[in-house]
Amino acid sequence: MNSKTFVVGFFVAVAVVVGISVYLSATVNDVDKSILSVSSPDGRYKAVRVRLTRSGTPYCFDSVSVFLTVYPDSFAESERSYQVFALPCAVSSPAPQITWMGNDALRITYSPAPAGSETDKLRHRLVDASGSVRVSYLVRK
Repeated sequence: MNSKTFVVGFFVAVAVVVGISVYLSATVNDVDKSILSVSSPDGRYKAVRVRLTRSGTPYCFDSVSVFLTVYPDSFAESERSYQVFALPCAVSSPAPQITWMGNDALRITYSPAPAGSETDKLRHRLVDASGSVRVSYLVRK
C-alpha cells in the first residue's frame, strides 16, 4: 500500500467519525442538572440534592448526598458512597426537600417513584457515610 492511499483512507475515516459525532450531538438531548446545597445548623455537614432531567424523553432522577462542608458540591455526583437517598422521579414532581432537624439529623421529603420505574435504584440510608448524621424520610401524598 502506498502512502497516498493510506493518507486518503485516514482522512476518510476521520471525516466519518466527525460526521457521526456531529449527528449524535445534534440528535441526543442533553441532561439538565440542578444542584442545591444546604448546610447543617452548625455548618459542619451539608446535604447536596442533585436532580437530573432530560427534555424530550421523560427522564428524571433525584439524589441527596451528605458530607463535610469542606468538600465541593461535585462530590454529590462523583462519589456515590456519600448518597443517602436516590430515586427515579416523575418529571413533573417537585424535587426532594432537605430539612436539617439539628446538627446531626436530616429529613428528606420526597414524592414516590412513578409507576413502572426502576425500584432497584431506590436508596434510603438511615445514616450518612460517616455514621454521624441520622436521616429520616417523609413521603409526599
